[in-house]
Amino acid sequence: KDKGLAPKSRNNYFTIAKEYSKYLAKKSESGVSRWILYKGVSKAEKISERKTLDIKQLQKLYKYAVRLNKNASAQKQRDGLIVQLIACRGLRTIEVTRLKKNDLKKGFIYILGKGKSKKIDLTLPSKLHRSIDKYSKTHDSDFLFPASNGGQLDTSLIRRMIKKAYKDALNISDDSYNAHGFRHTLTQILFNKGIPSDGLNG
Repeated sequence: KDKGLAPKSRNNYFTIAKEYSKYLAKKSESGVSRWILYKGVSKAEKISERKTLDIKQLQKLYKYAVRLNKNASAQKQRDGLIVQLIACRGLRTIEVTRLKKNDLKKGFIYILGKGKSKKIDLTLPSKLHRSIDKYSKTHDSDFLFPASNGGQLDTSLIRRMIKKAYKDALNISDDSYNAHGFRHTLTQILFNKGIPSDGLNG
């Protein structure tokens, strides 16, 4: 539908959707997926590689994050919960940093997606929801996952903790494996099972 976008913007979104369909249909067996990264309507397309995990790798990484959350350190608990949240729901790093305590509801978490003006709700596994709720009561910040000073967490810190999780859990140091790659991993797993990927926000 036309939502007030300029013709060039609409065409750009159509192209992205088309290329994403190709990505789903032609993903290589090696796990390397080719994805179009757009730097603006008037700029040339840039091709980048993002590597995905198989379901066993994803489960192993998630279990690592659960163990991390059980650490006595409040920081490690926070990091473990963030890794779990990104791994099981494919949140963007910026979406994680924006989360406030009042975004956590019974069984749900409300996300303000990239470029969105309205929050959407995502279901959470019950154990993860309880763990996040318990952690939120350990600090006074309005942010769900605050920085050490109680303010908004920087996305670069989340990227570093994800990189560490890949290394510690799976012995992967390749920079092609990153936080955004979880979105592609989850989409591919759902696609392989014939399940619509509506659960991934945006």
